[in-house]
Amino acid sequence: MQGPEIMPGVKILAVPDPGDPRAVGAAPSEASKRELAARATGKPDPVAEATAQFPARVRRVEFRSGVSSFDELQDGDCELMEQMRDRVFGQLGARVVQDQIHCVPRRVSIGAVRMTVEVLEPVPAS
Repeated sequence: MQGPEIMPGVKILAVPDPGDPRAVGAAPSEASKRELAARATGKPDPVAEATAQFPARVRRVEFRSGVSSFDELQDGDCELMEQMRDRVFGQLGARVVQDQIHCVPRRVSIGAVRMTVEVLEPVPAS
């Protein structure tokens, strides 16, 4: 398709969660207490269960217009990538580690998109 899309969209079905024990209210030092409580009640430790369900690791993804592994990323996608950085990546748990985006509104600048993002990816089953 040539030119801008009328109604672009994305569907995100699942996003891995780092499973930070502090986020779920459980300190790592209390792991033995949780394990003992799980044995006593016969119910699984919710923290251990949550982190074991979807083991993930950090992966760096580079976005570069014109030379990216994403063949579809073009210099004209600069403003889209700004919006992804500002509104989407944080909501998905991605962390922008390098940001060299130089956009001029409604203009195409060569090499305008250069960004590196850290995301979580599933650990392959061994």
